[in-house]
Amino acid sequence: MTDKQLDVDVLDEMIQEESTGGGYIGRITFAAAWKVFISGLSNVDSTFLVTGKADKGTQLGKAKAVLAEHGAGDAKPQFCLVHILHKDDVLNYENASNWQGDRYYIEPTWTSAGKLVNEKRKALGLAVGETFWGQMASQDDPYRDASGEPKMETVRGADGEDVKRPRRFTFAVLKFASKEEAMKAAGESGGDPNVPPGYKAGAWALVKPEIVKVYSANVEKFKGEGSSETAAKAAALASAATTFEVEARFVEMALEKVPF
Repeated sequence: MTDKQLDVDVLDEMIQEESTGGGYIGRITFAAAWKVFISGLSNVDSTFLVTGKADKGTQLGKAKAVLAEHGAGDAKPQFCLVHILHKDDVLNYENASNWQGDRYYIEPTWTSAGKLVNEKRKALGLAVGETFWGQMASQDDPYRDASGEPKMETVRGADGEDVKRPRRFTFAVLKFASKEEAMKAAGESGGDPNVPPGYKAGAWALVKPEIVKVYSANVEKFKGEGSSETAAKAAALASAATTFEVEARFVEMALEKVPF
């Protein structure tokens, strides 16, 4: 078995695990695009969708022009795979219509995460520019540096302060044959991807502050026992997930107080 095949097999296992908990189900567009990473620019203004070979160069020119306009002419646009989740057609999260815009999930094609997204795209048979009814899921970025450490990202913590955690990436894991099939799946998922199986929304809202307390206490406990801060946080996360009988991602959501 090759390393590439192993990566794809591991991704399939992760997808199966994630799908049991459910992710956003709705209308999704899969695209390729040139992306410029400039602080303050929206995804709409910094993502240049490519519909085929004919306009790849044209869209690259537009991306370079935006970089030059913002004084970043030495930077290079990144060629990316993009999933756009249309906020008005999310079937299992009723507050999605209040999002500021459609959700863009973007991965440069040269990254470890981007390569796995491309493998899953092939498995689902997605064409560039295709819009379909599907389900999204999030997983840890597979990248590891020379010392085996994961890529980190900064998120807002429970106290409003920025905290670092292993980066996660989001992609389509299911493609439904019709909107009706997607609606059926959304109904079976429990209606809200932010509430874990076994909890109702009201009860989960009451439990989340207790999760924060237990997690915070355990971080200090494990640090006091000699663990590094990173190891203490990882152990506290696993402990809280076991205590409240939920997947670790729901503990992370309780700590962040924002939808994943």
